[in-house]
Amino acid sequence: MYTILLIFIIIISIYTRLYYLSIHHKNYKKRKEELTHSYHTNTIINITISICVFAFIVTNSTFSNHLIPRLDIIFIYLILSDTFYYWLHRIIHRTPILKQALHSTHHSSRKLIPLDMFYVEHKEYVCYLLLTLGLKGLFSQINLLEYCLVSSIMFYHTYYTHAEIKEPFFLPLFIKSSFHKKHHTIGGGNYAILFNIWDKYMGTTIKKKKIV
Repeated sequence: MYTILLIFIIIISIYTRLYYLSIHHKNYKKRKEELTHSYHTNTIINITISICVFAFIVTNSTFSNHLIPRLDIIFIYLILSDTFYYWLHRIIHRTPILKQALHSTHHSSRKLIPLDMFYVEHKEYVCYLLLTLGLKGLFSQINLLEYCLVSSIMFYHTYYTHAEIKEPFFLPLFIKSSFHKKHHTIGGGNYAILFNIWDKYMGTTIKKKKIV
């Protein structure tokens, strides 16, 4: 009972904070009419899915008992998450049926606001969660703190890339917000979510400088 109550409080807290940041965002006036009841329902459901998946993994997984976080484990986890995300994201974009069925929701507007990080078709969103949070199954030696750090970094960076923040991310090597904005406005590349490793290697980095 207390676990359910805690999850509910966390869901409401995250949604309320993102809603506050969104209505004070520079793009809010341009997006106000698009923020319908279905939009908010979609974001709340995806926030709920995120918290429930995270809670399930934390409460049903075996974590290593070492105390000091290891940077190599954290970095490898983030690299693998970005790799799986890149290929799924690229396949969806390059397959018209999948793009229309799964990804058109997230690309319904070019003017991003923070809540857009959760404005994704539910089936697609679950796939991304399984390829990021669900990677815990491959890391038997990760401890709880490392897993929470990885999840927090991915969460905050996803917010950062959908908030159109001009400053670089607080950690080095991570893509800038403008990188992901080009994916939404110009299209045809920039499929990665954390690093520009696969886009560079596969030649899918958007080289145009102008953002419309």
